[in-house]
Amino acid sequence: MSLSVVIRTHNEAPRLRLTLASLKRQERLSEVVVVDDGSTDATAEVISEAEAFLPITRLHHPRARGRSAASNAGARAA
Repeated sequence: MSLSVVIRTHNEAPRLRLTLASLKRQERLSEVVVVDDGSTDATAEVISEAEAFLPITRLHHPRARGRSAASNAGARAA
């Protein structure tokens, strides 16, 4: 059985870095969908770094659309 994880984020680069590092230790992880909901911090860089060790699908909203929209977009992608 494989595991898919959807993460929505908005200007939480340090927390996202910790979350992605934690997921690196999961053995049955098949995909990580990260929805960047209009972040203006280092979120894009954190995602780029994590792509080296995780199977990431990146979604980006140019401007914040809110938690529900980000969650729905992530669920559709997964």
